[in-house]
Amino acid sequence: MTIEQWSPPPMRPVDTAFIPDPVAGYFKEAHDAFSIGAYRAVLLLVRSLVEATAKDRKIVSGHLIQKINKLYGEGHIRKGTRDMAHALRILGNDMAHGDIEEVPAQEDADDALTIARFVLDDVYIADARRADMLERRSEAKAPASPESTEPV
Repeated sequence: MTIEQWSPPPMRPVDTAFIPDPVAGYFKEAHDAFSIGAYRAVLLLVRSLVEATAKDRKIVSGHLIQKINKLYGEGHIRKGTRDMAHALRILGNDMAHGDIEEVPAQEDADDALTIARFVLDDVYIADARRADMLERRSEAKAPASPESTEPV
């Protein structure tokens, strides 16, 4: 007997550096769901990721529409990210309430993961990576101490 394919398929690798664990968990699970073709789950997990991100930023009141707008209003996300998050919110709402007849396609799930990445980049990653890079570069350019420049 020859095994043609191993189940489950390999999971997509996910970089969660700089993302708080509770939020990163949704992102990892969404990627895992994508790997096995559970595209409804991807959309719902990404919707939950947006909720968890708002909660992490102490935005806890209102419906998701208000939370997304507040993430934008407080400068956590850019306008384009806000607009994409709203598109995802609408699709996610329909799915969460059983109002979707068509199973999301792979492209829909991939778009949802892209939206998630934009939200995460805006809220957590871009500034943290920038600070990390600047810190590393300033340490590398720091002058050596006088003791280390004297000949031995």
